[in-house]
Amino acid sequence: MNASVLLGPMRSGVVNEVLVKSKPSHNYPCRLRFEAERAVDLSPAEKRQLLMLSRQTQVAGGVWTEPSGTYVIVCGVEENVRIFVRRARTILGIKPGSEAPWKGIVMQGFDFN
Repeated sequence: MNASVLLGPMRSGVVNEVLVKSKPSHNYPCRLRFEAERAVDLSPAEKRQLLMLSRQTQVAGGVWTEPSGTYVIVCGVEENVRIFVRRARTILGIKPGSEAPWKGIVMQGFDFN
């Protein structure tokens, strides 16, 4: 979750409070990392597609680019993670066979670096 997205409206005085969804009781049992073939920045339209898809499939995660490549983290119930990956594969160019367990921190929402 990107805290600046929540803090901006509070600092500007547009809202008095922000309600953040509770962490799901399943605690994100399926946590996977993938490499993506695309090492370029995603367009705003592609980011919107991925954000909508993450909400529809109720997964958390994100996309980030490093000098070594572009990576995708997807966490949630296994069926939802698989649906997200299948639908996002064409947008991100996920490399076949690049799936690996993710053992890092999981935050709610879907974010881009």
